[in-house]
Amino acid sequence: MVTEDTRQRLVSYLEHQAKKDAPALIDLIEGSRTRLIAILDGVSEEQAAFKPAPDQWSIADVVRHVIAAEEGVARIAESLAQGVVPDGKRLLGSQIPDEGQSLSALVRRLRAARAHLLETVRAWPASPDVEAKFEHPFFGPLDCKAWLTFQRVHDLDHTGQIEQVKAADGYPDG
Repeated sequence: MVTEDTRQRLVSYLEHQAKKDAPALIDLIEGSRTRLIAILDGVSEEQAAFKPAPDQWSIADVVRHVIAAEEGVARIAESLAQGVVPDGKRLLGSQIPDEGQSLSALVRRLRAARAHLLETVRAWPASPDVEAKFEHPFFGPLDCKAWLTFQRVHDLDHTGQIEQVKAADGYPDG
């Protein structure tokens, strides 16, 4: 886990970026997603299934997690933009079910999740509600724009995680 100082810096970053308009936020999150998708290019099924240790995620596990997170963020941001606070709690580390999908199928779903999120943001009112907030388990209460900005932080974090899997001892040559 990260230090309290790092957590506070990330919260400040989310709050600062959340002052931007929706098109600027879309540009921001698209850059990190482009990097995440690029790092998956050329990864074989064997490589996607490789776990550096039994208690660590494979690349496919990371992608399933990013999909679940993004689908959840789309629902949260859509509600908050309308001034409606969603019911329930946000959980850390969730994944879509492992149904044996290929990495290419997971990447298609990842792209679809992003497309849905962007459609949701483009449908926001001209002035989305920024008073309604929903609790992130790590960053605290976030408004719709901060949740959107969170996607950048999330993508970058998991891009780094995939890079670590690729650099791990025993990672298959492909």
